[in-house]
Amino acid sequence: MRGLIIKDLKLIFLQKGFIFLSVIWLIALSIINDELIFLLAFIPYILSILTVSTISYDSFDNGYPFLFTLPFKRRDYVMTKYLLAVLMFVAGNLLTLTFVFLSELVLSKELMELWDWLNTFVISFIGVLIFLSVMLPLYFKYGSEKARIINILIVGLVLVVLYGVKNLLEQTQLIDSVLTLDTNTIFVAGSVLAIIIYVVSLLISIRIIYCKEF
Repeated sequence: MRGLIIKDLKLIFLQKGFIFLSVIWLIALSIINDELIFLLAFIPYILSILTVSTISYDSFDNGYPFLFTLPFKRRDYVMTKYLLAVLMFVAGNLLTLTFVFLSELVLSKELMELWDWLNTFVISFIGVLIFLSVMLPLYFKYGSEKARIINILIVGLVLVVLYGVKNLLEQTQLIDSVLTLDTNTIFVAGSVLAIIIYVVSLLISIRIIYCKEF
């Protein structure tokens, strides 16, 4: 599995131009809006999503038949993608947090409170896990081109559903009950649910990759 992770890291490094431009754009946007915490939400997200792009590289030019002749199980291949995505997210958070901390020291700004960072981390963690839980099985099943189209449709559907749920909560006044819940309870419940969805997605992807013929 270590060899697969090294391979994927090298594939991700091929996109260093995109990563560099994305980071510069986000830093500039954060400085303009005077919101460095903005970086903590988006840079880890971008780095973790890059893991999905390695699937496209692997399948390029009929690469799967050669790849699966190497001494590892298909299950290991899928688990590597899921593990690397989480590692990239954590690494992105650590690097971004270090940058934000040093920037605030240099600019003599008030240091960000730990609670603000934890809030941002948990919210982005939940969002990234759920997003990857949808994207990875689609990429394994349909390939990069079809998966992108399906993913756009799913995102659109989710937005419509969320808008409908929001209106329903406001009309039934249930939103007041939701807002009275303890923040810690919501974050813990959301994190546990996201992890469960991520594990289920992993099992589905393993099933998909074993059923595919190359």
